[in-house]
Amino acid sequence: MEDVLKVFAIRRPDLKDWKFKEPQDVSFVRKHPDIVDEQDKAWEVRGEKLYIQIYGKDPPKMDMTAKVVPKLNANKKVAEASPQTLPVKSVISDKAREVLLKAIEKLLHTHKVCNFQRLGQLLRDTSLEVPPPPERELREIIKEVAIDIHGVFVSKTSPDHSYEGLRRTVIDLLIVEGPNAKLRKAAIIEAGKIRLKRADIPTVEYNKVMQELCVSRGSVWTLKSGDGD
Repeated sequence: MEDVLKVFAIRRPDLKDWKFKEPQDVSFVRKHPDIVDEQDKAWEVRGEKLYIQIYGKDPPKMDMTAKVVPKLNANKKVAEASPQTLPVKSVISDKAREVLLKAIEKLLHTHKVCNFQRLGQLLRDTSLEVPPPPERELREIIKEVAIDIHGVFVSKTSPDHSYEGLRRTVIDLLIVEGPNAKLRKAAIIEAGKIRLKRADIPTVEYNKVMQELCVSRGSVWTLKSGDGD
């Protein structure tokens, strides 16, 4: 179950609970406190049922439901903005940037998984009529259309939108589990069912997504290296 929770939340050992990765919609909380309270109560009921299913007993008197399923209104204050990294000053024109963005997206749709070195080589092989930007700027451009999974890039979107939900779920699992992630089918299927709110994940869809992003190593899946091998 912990593998599934990692897709949506971050564990806080000191508080013995989980916190959603996605920030709250503070404007919604302020405008609709009644809806937030209603959802909070609904989560408490679901949390109790979930706790019983996981541990086979009633939750303790302390509010375990808030720890299994984080409350929607746990923090209604606006979080202080964290310092932002200064943007990279562009040395190429907007037109050249647009050409690169389209080329990178097309390459990732074709090759699926690429590390930075291979993506750079593929760009050079396409003989684009634009000057190559410095490495730092190229990395920033790549991130506009790609997701960085520990130094390996995949497209933010898939040409086949019917698999996009499960694909994004697997990507999030790979990011959360770290550079040496080893995913098991049971955890992937369970995470997919929860996120996509489905009763099951079809085998065809599962195989399509996993073969695109990963390599099978016995009972586990690992992220492709992105070097073309």
